[in-house]
Amino acid sequence: MTSLALLAVLCFSFSFLSIVQAQKRILVLGGDGMLGSETVARLKLRGHDITVLHRGNWYWDSSTRIKPWVNFVRCDRDSFNECVAQLVDITKEKGLFDAVIDFSGYKPGQVKDFMKKMRNKIRRYIYVSTDSVYEVCKEPSHEGPILEEDAVRPEDPREREEYAKRDLYGNNKLECEEAVKRENELWDIPYIIIRLPDVIGLRDNTNRFWNYILWLRFHDIFDRPLDVPPTLHDKPLSFVFAEDVANLLIVLPEQGDDKLYNFVYNLAFRETVSLEQLLRIMAKHLGISEVKVNRSKEDGVHFFPSVTRGPVDTNMALHYLGWNPHSLDVGVRKTVQFYEYAMRSSDFKAQRKAILDKFYVPTHALGAFKQRLKDIYGIDYDRAILKDEL
Repeated sequence: MTSLALLAVLCFSFSFLSIVQAQKRILVLGGDGMLGSETVARLKLRGHDITVLHRGNWYWDSSTRIKPWVNFVRCDRDSFNECVAQLVDITKEKGLFDAVIDFSGYKPGQVKDFMKKMRNKIRRYIYVSTDSVYEVCKEPSHEGPILEEDAVRPEDPREREEYAKRDLYGNNKLECEEAVKRENELWDIPYIIIRLPDVIGLRDNTNRFWNYILWLRFHDIFDRPLDVPPTLHDKPLSFVFAEDVANLLIVLPEQGDDKLYNFVYNLAFRETVSLEQLLRIMAKHLGISEVKVNRSKEDGVHFFPSVTRGPVDTNMALHYLGWNPHSLDVGVRKTVQFYEYAMRSSDFKAQRKAILDKFYVPTHALGAFKQRLKDIYGIDYDRAILKDEL
């Protein structure tokens, strides 16, 4: 064997050994949505042993992109007792899960039930939360973006109940956070909680971003400007890019520094942006130079933001987790490019048909809409949509 060939073998052996030594057993709760699938796809590239637990909905292309590479446990979190035995069997065969990444804990009962049955079979818990928790907390006493420590419920029980009614989703997620922290207090299970603002990115099942793309593409021929309510004219907003969140989540289980654990971290782009500014950045990457905006309609249709409290402060994540997101412009560009690809690719026929089926086209603009749809995307609306041949 030549010295060059021997060197190549040694390098390969060392690399393989490093991967094996670094391999973690990771349980992903959820993993079928935009954030989860992005994270799982990256985890598998790092050589980890991944178990994914969800109800079996393989959205977008995850049945080929993810399913073959993971241990899959079909499970409804509301009926966790029916599938816990499968997880226990996995730990008997392979050992404890080094980390749990929880995308699907939407109700405190789900988190409590999981912890009750699995707390002695996991080492660390990473919970994906939301900035909606601030909606059910006291107004911050400071100026500027929202800090992690601002998630404080009112002390008065009646006031607390009134706040909780404002945002059921945010209240449930905060109760989930409280359950995670309680597990740490009682059983010393290290946790990290990340709070996310509105997420943009590839393979979003909410279709909010994609609907905005279509609205921008056709709003001139629809004679329907994009609505920006007066309350949002100059309001700074936080967003986060799914790819950035995934890039952080995949390294957290590998971190050996427990000092990073037992804290909450806000994640977002460094830049804030108003709704109108976001729409104009999207338009720029679509090559649309003129955007008509209706700024006077208070009850107009708008898909962002999902909260009222404003932007979040990310200094904790920047200083301690090495949070290093893309620029907002790059995140928007990559997201626009994906949905433009989805409009043209045969890979996403079902998703394309689903969004076009629900996209409102005024009767007076139907002819112009069909023509532009064909000119830009090569889609014959009558054949592909009306006849279900997409």
